[in-house]
Amino acid sequence: MQKVVAHSSMKSSHSSTEQHAALTASNIAKPSKTGFDKRAFGYSLAIALVLLGTLFAAYAAKTIVSGSYSEYEQPFTSWLPQNPLAAAPILMVCGAFIALAAYLLLTRFSQIQHVLERIKAPSFLTLELTRKNVIVSALFIFALWLPILILMYPTATTVDTFNQLYQFQTGSPTFYPTTIELVDAEYIDHHPVMDTLLYGAFWKAGYDLGLGSAGLFALVIVQSIILAAELSFCCCYLSRLNVPFVLRALALLFFALFPVFGHYAATVLKDVTYLTFFIPWTIIWLESCRTNGATLGNPKTLVVFMVLGGFCVITKKLGLFLLLPCLVVLVAAISSYRLRIAASSVAMLVVFCALIPAIVYPAIGGVAPGGKQESLGPAIQHVTALLREQPDAFSESELEDLNRVFNTKQAVRDFEEFRSDGAKSAYQSSATNEDIARFLQIWASQGLKHPVTYLAATFKTCGMLYIPFMKFTYYTDEDLSVRAAIFRTYGDLTVDMSHPQPFVDAYNYFINESVEHRISDLPVVSLFFTMGFYGSWIPFIALALCLYARKPLAKRTFESNHRLRPLLGLVPTVFSVALMLITPVASPRYVLPLLFTAPLLLGWAWLALYSSQCPTGQEGIR
Repeated sequence: MQKVVAHSSMKSSHSSTEQHAALTASNIAKPSKTGFDKRAFGYSLAIALVLLGTLFAAYAAKTIVSGSYSEYEQPFTSWLPQNPLAAAPILMVCGAFIALAAYLLLTRFSQIQHVLERIKAPSFLTLELTRKNVIVSALFIFALWLPILILMYPTATTVDTFNQLYQFQTGSPTFYPTTIELVDAEYIDHHPVMDTLLYGAFWKAGYDLGLGSAGLFALVIVQSIILAAELSFCCCYLSRLNVPFVLRALALLFFALFPVFGHYAATVLKDVTYLTFFIPWTIIWLESCRTNGATLGNPKTLVVFMVLGGFCVITKKLGLFLLLPCLVVLVAAISSYRLRIAASSVAMLVVFCALIPAIVYPAIGGVAPGGKQESLGPAIQHVTALLREQPDAFSESELEDLNRVFNTKQAVRDFEEFRSDGAKSAYQSSATNEDIARFLQIWASQGLKHPVTYLAATFKTCGMLYIPFMKFTYYTDEDLSVRAAIFRTYGDLTVDMSHPQPFVDAYNYFINESVEHRISDLPVVSLFFTMGFYGSWIPFIALALCLYARKPLAKRTFESNHRLRPLLGLVPTVFSVALMLITPVASPRYVLPLLFTAPLLLGWAWLALYSSQCPTGQEGIR
């Protein structure tokens, strides 16, 4: 990866670092403005109001979800008073603090940059983008993850992973739990087939060698090493974004010490597999934006970028919906090598979306489509919520049309407020394209009449991904009862996910008595343990900072000297945030791409602010 990003006039060395620090001290250490800055105040106020709104939404969510599910028992807002009149002033103080912090950052960025630059890096780990720094920091991250990996031996997993291992072990016909029917195929692409083959291959290797589930533990070790190396690379790459050493060091500690990273590195999960490709793809995306496409002028880099994107598509069902619009925007916004990038994008889509399935799927015994209930899930949830609240809202003919797509009585019976799985399981596999088109027409027309019902249904299924309310939770084996039910449904599985008892006791102690458990309920600090902080706060803050940085010196800064385009760097993040709207439930795994790339996103915003305040001709020092 280092060779991919480090070409085309992007060399980093200690001498360039010293030059950068000297120029920073001489050129941007002076106060940029005196007196009151109306524009900075307006942005600061907007940031505070938006984030304060999410805080109030989180507080209001306490009453909505109270007692519904166990994961809601200890929300971020648990430390606030129960009385809204007492909680409101506390939240207002939080909003005032956010506004003040944002105003100081925007108006005193040059001084802040200068002060941070004065903190020198130790010689043994400068966190510059060199092979040594990447290796040393990767070893540091992995070493601090290792206790978690051992305590979770052989791995943590979910029902989805069990389903994938079941498909790998059994032949045709395959039981499809979503529609409760047998499908005449070896595999079903409800879950990415390539992930299924990967997990099955490691499981089989372990059992063929007589090592049981140790094969899955080997997979955990491999993916943990890859993730540690990629996150280490992220920390060092921040030096290319003019992020001071002290902030790069904080990013390294964040990756190494925040338990969420170690827990998910130890989890066999399709979303984690996707991360191993998405993180380096994001780094190349940012570097391409930083250099106005010059990075992709290197054929090898372009191939790596497209191959990583292709694996993002085949390791996550929504990967195509993220990658395709991003590539369209890239081709439209980047003038350099536009034709080459467009041709490579088309070739990548043909290979990964058509050619590979055409070759691999028949060779492994056939793959059946997972059905359209996943993409229709949010719409089915909306309509079912309206059926429960106002059954008379639909005419007899509309009900007949709805029943051609999903069994309305079953959907109402199995409806769950906080997940769409119950309603969408009533999908009729016999529905035609015409039936679906009519259903969508009814869904849209009723949405115009009952928008509040639709919005409420959406908020309950995925809203917790956007507001700082739910804390990150971890997978173990989704408890024994669920696992036993899977065994009875699927037949004789030979996968044993049980953990050695000493490890179980130590792990339970770690979860219940650890420093993380003790501080995750503290005021303010608990914010960093919520999904919404990474699902909306960091993306919105980065967007606001990039918008602020772009306007004053847009032509002088972002369109000269590498033609830096701050908003273009945020495109994958914007689509990642948008795709969370169609998730069936507020699960932590949907926030993982935003969590794992959070320092990169903030680093990109830092570069935007830095560039906007540098003298002309000095923006591209690095």
